[in-house]
Amino acid sequence: MKRTLLFLLALLCACAMLPQAHARAEEEPVMLQVDTVAGESGGEVDVPVLLGNCLGVDSVQLDLNYDADAVSLVLVTFNGLFTLSEYNDSEAGRVRIACASALGLNQAGALVTLRFALKGESGSAVTITNAIVTRVDTDYNQTAAFIAVEDGGVTLGSAALPAAKVTPWLPPTPTPTPSPVPT
Repeated sequence: MKRTLLFLLALLCACAMLPQAHARAEEEPVMLQVDTVAGESGGEVDVPVLLGNCLGVDSVQLDLNYDADAVSLVLVTFNGLFTLSEYNDSEAGRVRIACASALGLNQAGALVTLRFALKGESGSAVTITNAIVTRVDTDYNQTAAFIAVEDGGVTLGSAALPAAKVTPWLPPTPTPTPSPVPT
């Protein structure tokens, strides 16, 4: 009898831990990575933006920032991960990307490839800002995903990657001012 109770208790504990293990797997951050590519002045290079650990990801929105004085954007190519993909490059130095898929992704890969023409004697960092990623579960419940970002860019030959021209900016928190004390 004692052996049976211990077995049932162990089985109950194992079953109670299954949903927690699944929840922890969903909390692993989605990886957004810009590759670093070497090129020559006057030439063109393709810079892929990779999406990893993206099981169930159903939407991605982000800004890709670059130095418009060093490189010019020639082409934006989506690589077929999502069913809907759009971009806006109306502002020099920034490409806004938005992608969506109703059922969520089941594989990692290149989200988008940016083709740059190298204009000057230095390359450009390509940074990710304003990223929002969502996941959908098997019941079609959408939740915000944690994100891990790795920036990259374009170098000239074996030179080091230049510093980013655009970096995330957080507004300063205002100092609270006390209100007058009623008399």
